[in-house]
Amino acid sequence: MSLSFDPETHVYKFNGRVVPSVTEILRAENFIDTTFFTDYGRQRGKLAHLAIHLLDMGELDEESLDPVLSPYVEAWKRFRADTDITIIESEVPILDPLKRYAGTPDKIVMLDGKQTCIDMKTGTVSPWTRLQLCAYCEAKGIYRRAAVQLNDDGTYKMFAYSDRQDFAVWNATLAVYWWKRNELKRRG
Repeated sequence: MSLSFDPETHVYKFNGRVVPSVTEILRAENFIDTTFFTDYGRQRGKLAHLAIHLLDMGELDEESLDPVLSPYVEAWKRFRADTDITIIESEVPILDPLKRYAGTPDKIVMLDGKQTCIDMKTGTVSPWTRLQLCAYCEAKGIYRRAAVQLNDDGTYKMFAYSDRQDFAVWNATLAVYWWKRNELKRRG
């Protein structure tokens, strides 16, 4: 049994079969409004995530870092210093084989002695981020979650989530997603 991920197409496959991603499911159920997304913002976020991943792996050449990305890396460094987190995993694709979805949590860390799933945002943290994190947490078997908004001035803001109702909303969203797909197959 193997999970593969193609970062260019953002397609996950499990044993050769396409598996929907967490963001694909949330987008299909209208939780994610892409109206204000820009190609520039998407690319900036993607490159900032890569730079931070390389930083956390000890492989970032900071002297070659694009100045546009530097504030986001500095914000992440501040967050790490202020919280004294320990990185367990960075950008590792995951699968929930029973519920049939996949995704890539930004970070799994030890925070205050507890495993925590963290999602980083280089823009505004949206309400659906809570559900995205629930999906990752369920697939990993952990329940502590937080989003870290990295700002272009080198500051950050952490949003810790503890409402267990979010997990019920994620599971209801997933159930509706699969019901719709199965219903379309029946009608097709």
